[in-house]
Amino acid sequence: MSSTNSFKLGFWALCLFSFLFSVYNEEWDLIGAKRKALYAILACLFLVSLALLMFEKMQQIAITFLLLMGLNTPLALFMKVDYITLPPNLDTKIQIVGDVLPGFSGVESITTDSKGFRTTKKIDYSDKEPFRVFAIGGSTTEQLALDDHETWTSVLQELLEQKTGRDVEVINTGVSGLTSRQHYATLEEIKNYQPDMVLFMMGINDWNKDIKALQSAIPFPELGFRNTPLRYGLENAFNIANSFRPKAPDNLTIERGDYYSKQNDSLNRPEKVDVTFKTVSERYKNWVQKISDGCKEWGLNCIFIDQPVAYQAEIEQGLRERLWMTPPNEAYTLSLNNLTDISNTYNSWLISFARNSEHLKACPISQNVPASIKYLTDDCHFNEAGAKLVGTLISDCLVSTIH
Repeated sequence: MSSTNSFKLGFWALCLFSFLFSVYNEEWDLIGAKRKALYAILACLFLVSLALLMFEKMQQIAITFLLLMGLNTPLALFMKVDYITLPPNLDTKIQIVGDVLPGFSGVESITTDSKGFRTTKKIDYSDKEPFRVFAIGGSTTEQLALDDHETWTSVLQELLEQKTGRDVEVINTGVSGLTSRQHYATLEEIKNYQPDMVLFMMGINDWNKDIKALQSAIPFPELGFRNTPLRYGLENAFNIANSFRPKAPDNLTIERGDYYSKQNDSLNRPEKVDVTFKTVSERYKNWVQKISDGCKEWGLNCIFIDQPVAYQAEIEQGLRERLWMTPPNEAYTLSLNNLTDISNTYNSWLISFARNSEHLKACPISQNVPASIKYLTDDCHFNEAGAKLVGTLISDCLVSTIH
């Protein structure tokens, strides 16, 4: 056998091994029967396709595909692809204009520290003296349209210091779109930074993910670009390059809410679907259990907070017209009753899970946030008054724990 053929054979073997490894390493316990059946079909198609590899061009295409798709999983073992933060050392300003996003005033300053976390203090992560609280969640924790000093995490920090007389640091690790899977990865990371308390506000991204999976014609597992090492590498390269780019004098972005306005009033989408859940998905149960196990194993004081939403019978008409996550970025919509039932199911399950645990604490706040544009800009995101209310509700829940 020539050296060229030996190289091709070895390269082919590497691609095949990578592909099979990624299939073997898939979250089978989190995948339903439909997906397992789909994998069986794909396996048969894969074997049949081997016969087509007699054509050189087909070989090149197949090898490239298998390498790109297959190497994702083994590479992921050495890269924190589920650990996602905002860009480190972010320093930008946003001014919200128009009436798409109600409840904001003036220029909002948004910054992150060297780890990509939102803080209002300079944090020495090796210092064990302050009472350090980490907040983990998606966009309702991130609050990227709110000034550093107006987020619920900043409000919480100020109130806890007033009520306890202690030096309190509340560190915001939230990133829009993250689910319980990425929250676990964040927990794995921040356990090294002397946390005295870890807050989890989660649920809405998970139930939207589960709604979409239920409606998907081909329920593939998470093969999205966001979960690949390629995304991780490109994002880091972009952040490094961006750090050398000259900034505008005021570094100000005008936000009119175009992304949201194009999807507003989503309850009136022509295609209506009826979706109900008797309980939360097995995927969500498994990741919340992993978070719980991590809190116990690492001796962390973890608190689960349910997600305030606008899906309430008494929702204001002005807020109803601003809904867009029903679910987001889809041509169909669920009814308000469906969404109310699903959000209640996920919120009540999370609180019940925490209350039934010996090492977790529950902080139910969702029923105390009215479905009004006074507090919410859309389905779940807080404006300035909403963040102040949420920070106050959480501080009332936590103050006895800190004492």
